[in-house]
Amino acid sequence: MLTCLVVNLPSDSGLQVVWSREKPGSIVPDPLTLTEQFNSSFTASSSMPIFTRDWDAGETFTCKVEHSELPSPLIKSISKKPGRRSGPGIYLLRPHNDELSSSEDSVSLTCLVRGFFPEDISVQWMKNHKADESMEYFTTQPIKDGAGDSNFFLYSKLKVNKASWNSGDTYTCMVIHEALQMKFTQRSVSKVSEVIVSGEFCSEDGDEELDGLWATISVFITLFLLSVCYSATVTLFKVKWLFSTVVQLRRARGPEYKNVIQRVV
Repeated sequence: MLTCLVVNLPSDSGLQVVWSREKPGSIVPDPLTLTEQFNSSFTASSSMPIFTRDWDAGETFTCKVEHSELPSPLIKSISKKPGRRSGPGIYLLRPHNDELSSSEDSVSLTCLVRGFFPEDISVQWMKNHKADESMEYFTTQPIKDGAGDSNFFLYSKLKVNKASWNSGDTYTCMVIHEALQMKFTQRSVSKVSEVIVSGEFCSEDGDEELDGLWATISVFITLFLLSVCYSATVTLFKVKWLFSTVVQLRRARGPEYKNVIQRVV
């Protein structure tokens, strides 16, 4: 799924989003959605399903945005980046003893994700294996892992209530990346014990657990929305076919305008 996101539109009228592709083929985008934001601006989103084989073949897809208050159309293209794919490793760090013994009412969990290429990646946190919108965390941008190394790394830090940690709640760092066999992997930790649940190593015996995780994973597939205060921004990003992959494995918005491209996998 490809998604063209238009942010900070001054109005919801006079908007047109048109998709095109490099090669002949069907173009059947989903209905355009418009959402009013708290600052009275509008966000528009247009998604278009594509075949995995067309993406893997390197075909280029283009989103063209026209609006009555834009001086000219905004055009952004996207295609699969060349290069050797490398899946990330996850290293989940518990709270430091000094932090646990401090008078603060919160502690930190740190998730180091390294060794991945390309840099498009999603990191999400869960509590007791469920999505929790109240969770506070910050994730760095991907950084080159060193001179001459094409791979990337990042850190994600989660703020955890100390009482919750001491009660034994489980916290999970989940990573979605195209180079992973099942497109996602994760590591969980609690005060009592540490459990690794990796999407790359699930067997048929883990199908029941995978069913329970899918409802949570699907919440995270359309991520990386960008907020801009004084410019109309078009964001185009890719959503990998996580659901399709899992099924297959189990069956056998001002005067200056800016374009931004992101991909999610």
